[in-house]
Amino acid sequence: MNRIHRVIWSRVRNAFVVVGEIARSAGKTSTRCDDRRGPLSLREMVCGHCPPPDLRGAGPLLAAVLFALSTPVFADIASNALPAGGQISAGSGSISSAGNAMTVQQHTDKLIASWQSFDIGREASVTFKQPDAASVALNRVLGQDPSRILGHLNANGQVMLVNPAGVVFGQGSQVNVGGITATTLNITDADFLSGNYHFSDGANTAAVKNLGHILANGGVVALVAPVVTNDGGIETPNGATALAAGNDVTLDFSGDGLVSVTVSQGRLDALIENQGAIRADNGLVILSAGSARDLLSGVVNNSGIVEAKGISQQGGRIVLEGDHITLASGSVLDASGATGGGEVLVGGDWQGSGDMRQASTVAMEAGATIDVSATQNGDGGKVVLWSMDTTGFHGDISARGGAVGGNGGFIETSSHNWLDATGTVSTLAPHGTTGTWLLDPGSITISTAADSGNPVYGSGDYTPDTGTSVINTNTLQNALGSSNVSLATGSGAYDITVSNAITWDSAYGLTLSAGRNITTNATIASDGSGSVTLLAAQSESGSLRVNSPITTQGGDINLFAGTTAASSTYANTFINTTTNTSPSLVAVGGSVYGDFYVDSGATLTSNGGNIAIGNTSSGRSSAFNFIGANLLAGDGNIAVAGYATATTSVNLGIFVNPGVSIQTSGAGGISLYGQSTGNGSDSNYGIRFGNNSSSSAITLSSVDGDLTLSGSAAGGTG
Repeated sequence: MNRIHRVIWSRVRNAFVVVGEIARSAGKTSTRCDDRRGPLSLREMVCGHCPPPDLRGAGPLLAAVLFALSTPVFADIASNALPAGGQISAGSGSISSAGNAMTVQQHTDKLIASWQSFDIGREASVTFKQPDAASVALNRVLGQDPSRILGHLNANGQVMLVNPAGVVFGQGSQVNVGGITATTLNITDADFLSGNYHFSDGANTAAVKNLGHILANGGVVALVAPVVTNDGGIETPNGATALAAGNDVTLDFSGDGLVSVTVSQGRLDALIENQGAIRADNGLVILSAGSARDLLSGVVNNSGIVEAKGISQQGGRIVLEGDHITLASGSVLDASGATGGGEVLVGGDWQGSGDMRQASTVAMEAGATIDVSATQNGDGGKVVLWSMDTTGFHGDISARGGAVGGNGGFIETSSHNWLDATGTVSTLAPHGTTGTWLLDPGSITISTAADSGNPVYGSGDYTPDTGTSVINTNTLQNALGSSNVSLATGSGAYDITVSNAITWDSAYGLTLSAGRNITTNATIASDGSGSVTLLAAQSESGSLRVNSPITTQGGDINLFAGTTAASSTYANTFINTTTNTSPSLVAVGGSVYGDFYVDSGATLTSNGGNIAIGNTSSGRSSAFNFIGANLLAGDGNIAVAGYATATTSVNLGIFVNPGVSIQTSGAGGISLYGQSTGNGSDSNYGIRFGNNSSSSAITLSSVDGDLTLSGSAAGGTG
């Protein structure tokens, strides 16, 4: 599941480029430095004359630094270096220097200044004095060198720094501003002055990198370039942080706050990498290397900390979008909040809805964590891991309700195709209702087998496993100890098969939802009060086959085949038609759509909970067909209602075949109601007992409970 990306030298581009980890880097070319012995200096690596060394053994930090500084000429800057050649071209203001300090006095709300270079040495400072926090100063760099911010940059308003050669905030640098946008993309004067913050440069390959500390209290920090990396610290309390990788990006501001980031043109080698700390308490964090309309979307790697906590309110929002997204071990995404959890979206929104760029692959490694819990009084938030091809979930996700009050939240770890889920979740709520964990891949087998298949990465291409996803029973049972769990295949000809027993002891329910077929070949047993819901044929014609016992201790069992009684999707529900075991449905509550067969040896038992099954059949002659089955009611009630509306020759609301036993042994009662309203050419029956070809008895008996039989038929027999 390794999805680390490297940076190697491209002779074609004469620059460092992002590739897969196993890709080869170029060796030395024939240059005047070929005979050089020993390691090259950083200056030699990027001087434009000496080829860089093979980076296969280089760490990601060195590779990122080299990429950020990969320009034809690089020279160290003086400790007192200041921006040079500044000219104001729009708006009103002044530029002055005294020693190692520069002041830009801005008199108008918007100002445009051009610079030959924009560097700040380690002992130097640049201060923008602006009318207010909403004022913006656009600074264009016309020279060929990247901007190196190594000292102090201060502003009470917003600063935009545009340098096509790159921007680096060096280690030890301090940026304290109302807001800052650092980008290698261009913006026209007209767009800037009109408030349309649209940045574009289709040919740009440069980078923005932060190794220092950037603070914008209540404002926005936006780093925009084809490659964006953060190894330092970014803080935007009550504001927003956006790292956007691409060649066409629009930032939508409201006042001095960020509303959205739109990447309209991505790059195949676009990269966002965070190994540092991004903190936007009570705010928003967006890491976007993807365009919803552009197939050329890049990579998002996070091994650092991303926080949008709600210190005294609901948690904020964290969004990661791109083609390939990795949450490496040690990665932290935290949108917890005092009065409610926030939202974390990785690779897409709930079940792929909305307009986010849907990732091809998402990997959350063991040791990575996501938290959208309410810390005091409130509901847990929402977490989504979504991909079109492959999702690997091996970390820990929490969406807990508050310690004082509130319900658990919602967690989805899904893929349109293949899911590998061995991580842990919790949606517990000490004083509320537990939340839900949704797993939504293609077809699913629940078994004790090892996870099926592995995605393979190499040479820039991801190859997902196209087979059935395996959900290990231990993973499922552990999750049911702290959350309601829903396994759904999504829309399409996808199936769910239960191959090994599922047993848990909690109040949390299990839901299996399949586009086509559900088959249970092993016991499903809730030893606590948790419920069981099986939903087959939700988008395709299919069937629900229960071949083994389903039991609960007070929880409901809900069986559905088809979406609604009027659905065009045709479905059958079979209880024990393919094996010789004796399935039991205990404390069933719910409805079944399509024909419902309870076959020989099957037992419906109510020892305290109620069994209530109702069915409307418009495609076949029998709504319910009991064949050699047993209905046993202790203290609970059994109620069966069948409605036949077909146009076949014989319509039956309920058909009770010979050998069926319907009995109560306690205070519970049994009620059968059948109705036939179809236009049968022969006859209609509300309830029909037996047939002429069998002499087997039908047993109806009640001890203390009521036994009620009623039926009606249009133009036939009640």
